[in-house]
Amino acid sequence: MVSYIRQAYPCTEEMLVDEMLAICAEIETWRQKKERQAAQARYNSWLYYKKWNPDEGE
Repeated sequence: MVSYIRQAYPCTEEMLVDEMLAICAEIETWRQKKERQAAQARYNSWLYYKKWNPDEGE
């Protein structure tokens, strides 16, 4: 954020706030993506290491 302010010189406070909100949204999206990837990895691991039991009807 500081780098943006130093390089872009936003003209108005609205531009600055808009950029801050966009950065926060990108960070939140990245966090959610990482959470989904971790959950998918745990699920795939569970599927991979699950032992097949013929009595369960699989």
